[in-house]
Amino acid sequence: MKDSAKFIVTLGIALTLTASNIYAQRRTNKIQQRNKDVKTGIVMQDLIPATARLVVVDSIVTNKNDFMQHIPLSKACGKIMRYNDVFKDDKQHSNSKLIYINDFGDRCFFNDSTAKGESLLFTAEKLGGKWQKPRALTELGADFQDADFPYLMPDGVTLYFSAKNKEKALGGRDIFMTRLNTDSMTFYKPENVGLPYNSTADEFCCIIDDINNLGWLVTNRRQPSGKVCIYTFVPTTKRWTDDNDEMSEKKLEGFAAIAKIADTWTDRTEVNEAKNRLNSLLEKNSSNDVAGSKNDNMFFFPVNDKRVYTSLNDFKSETGKKLFLEVKELKKEKEKVLGQLEKFRGNYSNGNNAEKANLSKTIIKLENYSENISSKIKIIEKKIRNAENLM
Repeated sequence: MKDSAKFIVTLGIALTLTASNIYAQRRTNKIQQRNKDVKTGIVMQDLIPATARLVVVDSIVTNKNDFMQHIPLSKACGKIMRYNDVFKDDKQHSNSKLIYINDFGDRCFFNDSTAKGESLLFTAEKLGGKWQKPRALTELGADFQDADFPYLMPDGVTLYFSAKNKEKALGGRDIFMTRLNTDSMTFYKPENVGLPYNSTADEFCCIIDDINNLGWLVTNRRQPSGKVCIYTFVPTTKRWTDDNDEMSEKKLEGFAAIAKIADTWTDRTEVNEAKNRLNSLLEKNSSNDVAGSKNDNMFFFPVNDKRVYTSLNDFKSETGKKLFLEVKELKKEKEKVLGQLEKFRGNYSNGNNAEKANLSKTIIKLENYSENISSKIKIIEKKIRNAENLM
């Protein structure tokens, strides 16, 4: 009897999968015929069945060069500024060139050109109140061209950006996502975020505020030259076909293209709550009381690729918590040392030979001390991750 029941369940699953595959193949054949002239690295019909269940609560059309003015970032999401307002260098940059700076103001991401003329993403850290030499994110791969509009989520691990890619993109520019390897402190190979985030048009920016549970997508799909549409949506990990694998081809294509935002309002409560969160964020921004202001005791410590601690209460082991407090003190000490170094280096450049001789010894001593602190921090952070990942 048990074997018979098991056979019936197995047969039912097999029939369901077969029916689903036949339906998907029929839908794929139709879409493939319709889009056979579209030449892209990724075939759109392959992605349509996995279209994310985005609930789009608002949309506005604005000029491409100033779209960031219309995205109400909370403080926890960091800030996006004009490159020329942050870096003063000899390069000539357009005023439309942007740079992303995290909440703590100690890490930034931006597009720039290498000595060979390659247009890549760069990152830089601020130490002692001074931005250090930028590093090109070459680990992303040479196939990602003209990578720009980066955004690092508050977890300090997840990075979104826009780029051109002949093999992995649907249109001219697509949105890609990568995550930080917390051991090597380099990023993994990026992935295309799929539909409806991307299209055969250009997508410029994707920002997800997981604190307010809102996201923004900037695209020029169905827009005249020089204009972009900003969609405000509710982030999700679900797909439209999760609860309805018999959804019509036409309806699913509409969701994939964000053809009509009202069609995504299948749950009015979810929509109303999202609109209330958006209105609250807009009101707080307009009154300069930015949402998500940083608590002095709040931090972001990546334990692994999937877990990020933001509070001492997140630690599972007393060892991990104790070591983290040591790291906090070491970082404070390092900031103090870097501040002293900056001061002494300034005195050195303006001093006479005798003063320079004395200052040189002090500077070397402080530099060695700073390097030792950095080494200690790295070792202790590894011990913390080992302790927490065992729990």
